[in-house]
Amino acid sequence: MDELRRLQQDFYQAVFAGADNGQAQQAVCRHIRETGSLSAAEQFNIYRNSIRGTFVVVLGDIYPVCRRLVGDAFFDAMAQVYIAGAESCSPDVGDYGADFSEFIAGFEPAQELVYLADVARLEWAWHRAFNAPDHAAFDFAALAAAGAEHSERIVFTVNPTLTLLQSDYPVLSIWEANQSQETEQENETVIDLDRGGQRLGVWRHALVMSIQPLDAPQWFFLQAVLDGRMFGDLCEEFVRQFTDADPGQVLATLLELGSLTGFRLD
Repeated sequence: MDELRRLQQDFYQAVFAGADNGQAQQAVCRHIRETGSLSAAEQFNIYRNSIRGTFVVVLGDIYPVCRRLVGDAFFDAMAQVYIAGAESCSPDVGDYGADFSEFIAGFEPAQELVYLADVARLEWAWHRAFNAPDHAAFDFAALAAAGAEHSERIVFTVNPTLTLLQSDYPVLSIWEANQSQETEQENETVIDLDRGGQRLGVWRHALVMSIQPLDAPQWFFLQAVLDGRMFGDLCEEFVRQFTDADPGQVLATLLELGSLTGFRLD
């Protein structure tokens, strides 16, 4: 069993580390029979390149806007570097690439595209929400039955597909400008990167995907809910920070948008 486990570890290292782990590849190749035309190493390289090529395709499917922004050749080369250092820890390839945005942020050849990592964060949030399990809708009857006298003890829960994303750049505009099938020459949309950043919420409500720009009161409200704050405490802090906004109206808007899906009494 120890020998099998060692072989599995060598195989994994040889596939994903490639030329950076020649010792592991040599250990694996000892178990491969040579053919008349291909050596053990050549046979293994075919398999390794096929696996790594599959992960490049997976990343391109999850991050199509990033791929379009940098071009196929650049994206594929960047993905290969990422794959060499990023383990696959799930049997579902759809789980691969969760930290690709962090890799992009530190990838030197992409540093001039200062918005690219945040676009990747937006794409991962979309991918995660789109593929998440279905969830129950908000039970408005249960909320009404809880009674106004208990409202201060209510702790709302966010939509389980929700991701909050804050960027210094207009990433939603960049994402939207790259959704059409136009070629780069046909797409003449110009995005002003200096016009300011955005706060976004990404979630799926029933079958509807949403990328919602959030104002400061909505952002605060959702952050407070994520922190597990009771509605009474949340409202007290809310009115101190936002004298011209109504927490009840913000709550109604967020419920209508589907960003909140439950509650409990503490």
